[in-house]
Amino acid sequence: MVAARLRQVFESRGEDPDRSKRDRLVPYKTMNDLDFGARCAHSLEPDKVEWEENTWPYLLKTEGEALLRQAQP
Repeated sequence: MVAARLRQVFESRGEDPDRSKRDRLVPYKTMNDLDFGARCAHSLEPDKVEWEENTWPYLLKTEGEALLRQAQP
């Protein structure tokens, strides 16, 4: 889904990036989405520290580092 969205963005700009360029951007886009979702959830419950597995803050905490490592060239 993220790769498809990135393809739409490139196409709307009239660009035709190769697949490897899009694939390198997927971890960044995913991380951005996780971060945004976590910030929104945290704004609704600012005093909450422990988050359930099905929440954005939990996903950011557990998957964020792996996404950053994946994004490294």
